[in-house]
Amino acid sequence: MMDYVHTDICGFHVRSFDALTTHELYEIFRARADVFIGEEKILYPDADGLDCKSLHVFCADTSGRVTAYLRMFPKEDEPGTVQMGRVLTRIHGTGVGKRLLNAGIQAARECLDAREIYVESQKHAEGFYLKAGFAVASKDFVEAGIPHVQMRMSLGLEPGSGQSLLQLLDEMPIGSYIIRPDHTVLYWNPEAESLLGFTSEEMRGKKCIDMPLGCSFASGGRIQRQFCPAVVAYRTGRSSSLQMFMRRKDGSDLLVRNVLMPLKDQDGRVTQLLSFFFPLADKDYDSTMLRDLYEMATRDALTCLPGRKYMEACLQEEMEKFKRTGNPFAVLFADVDYLHEINNTHGHETGDKMLKEIGLMLRRNSRKADRFCRWGGDEFVGLLQLKQPEDIKNAAIRLKTAAEKCEIEVRGRKISCQTAIGITVVRDDDTIRSLVDRADRYMYEAKKIVGNQIVTDFTER
Repeated sequence: MMDYVHTDICGFHVRSFDALTTHELYEIFRARADVFIGEEKILYPDADGLDCKSLHVFCADTSGRVTAYLRMFPKEDEPGTVQMGRVLTRIHGTGVGKRLLNAGIQAARECLDAREIYVESQKHAEGFYLKAGFAVASKDFVEAGIPHVQMRMSLGLEPGSGQSLLQLLDEMPIGSYIIRPDHTVLYWNPEAESLLGFTSEEMRGKKCIDMPLGCSFASGGRIQRQFCPAVVAYRTGRSSSLQMFMRRKDGSDLLVRNVLMPLKDQDGRVTQLLSFFFPLADKDYDSTMLRDLYEMATRDALTCLPGRKYMEACLQEEMEKFKRTGNPFAVLFADVDYLHEINNTHGHETGDKMLKEIGLMLRRNSRKADRFCRWGGDEFVGLLQLKQPEDIKNAAIRLKTAAEKCEIEVRGRKISCQTAIGITVVRDDDTIRSLVDRADRYMYEAKKIVGNQIVTDFTER
């Protein structure tokens, strides 16, 4: 087996079988052979998976030699699920395996439209996949005398978003679990173990409805499927809360408040359900903490802002509060100018850098109670808390000053992050749709003015 050094590593490539060159195909075969020989499993490369449906991710050095490789292909019996072959690398101790895995996850999402990734891992590599966000999907099994385990990753748990969420949930003093819409448990935190007595190993990979959790209403009747908070959250796409009993492993019942929150993919489909539950006999937990956790769960990986669905829920909550109390609030709609031209001229990495900077600018120049999200593409939406409608005048001045100073540097050249912003205050006859549409219309008025401009209800026309 050839010895490659870390400095030889060049970059990652993603190819369908049809797009592989003869040289790349040869190098992939040789890499597979070298690694298998090194593991003393087989003495030749097999062609398993090298077909038109498979996707190949590999790292090549400066000479074009493949140093690390994995393949992926759609599971025909599970739409939306991609199976991943094991990570093969001739370089150890340099982090190439982890980077290759992350590149594969990204490729599965972008090229194969994956919502879930499935892998059969050798038992000794289980920790490697667990750190990347995979969850054990089945008990260990043995093939040809080699211990294996089946693992899955739902994309809501991918590195960069879900992984940090799971780390936070591990430390939370509130019971928490994550399930798929079919009730399969993907995650079960230490506090859930402490409250109910069931360990993570006992729960993960099993359907919670098949476990002896004895879920029942506070009045005593067993909760029927249609009233299960997870089913309600899945069907409505909105959070569902219920006061209920859950049965401990020792057979005793625990009265809890269980809040189920839907986690959605980029197409708005509910792929997972996140639960927070706590004993009602204990202190009253702050609902703001639950909202902040939901914000983290739906956060956009590029800008670190929550997504559109989170903002829609916030707007709904704020609109209901406005109708009860009359307390005003405003909606901000921002759009990045010339992003398409910047991507074409300087590359998408520059465009991404600009989106990050504008997201930071909005957060830095807002108050603690204000909230922002990445609405989609190059659009941002904010929810601004007000004491009186005229407050948006000061907000507009503050944001315009910040926007004029917002810039990024690319290869020694400074590029201005020009934005057009519209801000409008809620009105008595508004719906969420009419409010956002008006802010959007103001933003387009601002676009017609040269430079960073902001149009509000008080702008002279």
